[in-house]
Amino acid sequence: MTSTPATHRPAPETETLGDLRIEIDRIDAAMHESLIARGAIIDRLIAVKARAGGGSAFRPDRESSMMRHIAERHRGRLPLDTVEGIWRIIISTFTYVQAAYAVHADVSAGDAAIRDSARFHFGFTVPLRVHDGAAAVMAAVQRAPADLGLLRLHGGTGAGAWWQRLTGPDRPKIIARLPFVERPDHPAGMPVFVIAMPSAATPATEVMVHSLWVDRWWDGIPTAVAALGGEILEQAADDGGLAVLVALPRDNAVPRDNALPHDDALPHDDALPRDNALPRDNALPRDDALPRDNALPRDDALPRDNALPRDDALPRDNALPRDDGLRGGGAMGEASARRLHDCLAADAGDIRVTCVGSHAARYDFRGPAVPDVG
Repeated sequence: MTSTPATHRPAPETETLGDLRIEIDRIDAAMHESLIARGAIIDRLIAVKARAGGGSAFRPDRESSMMRHIAERHRGRLPLDTVEGIWRIIISTFTYVQAAYAVHADVSAGDAAIRDSARFHFGFTVPLRVHDGAAAVMAAVQRAPADLGLLRLHGGTGAGAWWQRLTGPDRPKIIARLPFVERPDHPAGMPVFVIAMPSAATPATEVMVHSLWVDRWWDGIPTAVAALGGEILEQAADDGGLAVLVALPRDNAVPRDNALPHDDALPHDDALPRDNALPRDNALPRDDALPRDNALPRDDALPRDNALPRDDALPRDNALPRDDGLRGGGAMGEASARRLHDCLAADAGDIRVTCVGSHAARYDFRGPAVPDVG
């Protein structure tokens, strides 16, 4: 890479506006050269992936890690909002250059916030297609398997149990939760899920997202989910019962205080191992409280033919095949779904649990987003 040579800097007491503008131009030219060099890597990247048998264009696990590191090392007067926005555009645009895609967004609950999220996280080079409803977004992603969908996390009562449509191996799956860096007054802070076809992305697996269906609500559901370190995200009446969207940390990623407060629900760095967070003596002892042989006989608890539709059920042998939408994490999704099922089954009637995706742990950044210019 060629770089613009540094010029001699005059002493502060003698430098002029012209001197400062020369330095600014030098820095701008160096940044542009760096972008050109980054673009030159794309052809090499494509060639390496081809030699390796192909690979996913989207790597939300890597993107979330990059954004966290940028937030942690940032300093100076430039607002973090600006720096994050620049890097999101760089990442998303270079992904588009590598393999063209579009973003489909549900605007049924309002246009402005979802557009802000799409443009902040994917820029203006990536095409944005808007749709009326979550079902239309999912259908668009199925028709164009290289594309992404954006669904707001809290779509309102009219959205219904949209996550139920993610069940099944041929359906899109949740691959990310945005923004990657959460903080007060984020310019695109509305929580949204990114969905993609399983072949299009390699998602992070720190948090598994499940579609839970129960025939009735009971007070033990929130208690059981919280005991697993999880969070109930949404719920809606569906199919004569109640559909619930649940996020559970991976087995070895449990919240700091074992309670899951909303703003710090799924920490990344300080997670406690499961054996420490949920001691077997007083939390959810699997061997004593939920013996597999007595509490959940296979034939009675999960009848395949009558009670549970085959696509949505969780029969022990075939409900969550290893390739059911979680590339590289299918076994984790199945294990997490079984944990949730087993935790609820002792007190429940009819239960269906299906893993519908995964994402990186939420990252609540406490540093200043706007510099103190006082």
